[in-house]
Order: sequence, then structure tokens, then C-alpha cells
Amino acid sequence: MFNKWIVKRNVEKRLNNCNYEMAKSYLISQWKGKIIPKELAGIFDRFINKPCKETALELIKHDANFIALFELCRIGGFAECLFRKEHNKSNS
Repeated sequence: MFNKWIVKRNVEKRLNNCNYEMAKSYLISQWKGKIIPKELAGIFDRFINKPCKETALELIKHDANFIALFELCRIGGFAECLFRKEHNKSNS
């Protein structure tokens, strides 16, 4: 029980300062036109409709590999800076 709490706390800490809108955009671009497994589709939809720590944790519970996406999308990180630059170009 204690180990699960430690693991969850560590994962939540790794999600701090995540740009969830960037993660949402990235997920949409990566999964666009692909068949999403049924068990993932509901979780994916919840995250797309409400990109936040809680829905990100649902994705990570489904597949721990999603943690890499959220770490990549940290505010102030290199990938986040590129996202902002590209996003500002498309809005101009």
C-alpha cells in the first residue's frame, strides 16, 4: 500500500509544470487517423476534453509510457518552447 502511494506521488510530481494543452495537441497529431483501442478511447477522449493532471494520470495508469509525453511537455522545456513558437506561427 505504501509503495503504491510513493509511486503515485512520484508520478504526480513528474506531472508538475506540464503544458497539458501541448500534450493534448501532440496526442491528437500522433493518433490522428489511427485506430485507437477501445479501452484507450474513453480515457483519450476524457483527456482531450479536459487536459489536466487527473486525466493525464488516467492515461498513465492505462500505459506507463505516457509519462514520457507529459515530461516532454513541461513548461519552459525545449519542446514546449518549440510548441509555442510553432503555435504562434499558425495563429499569425
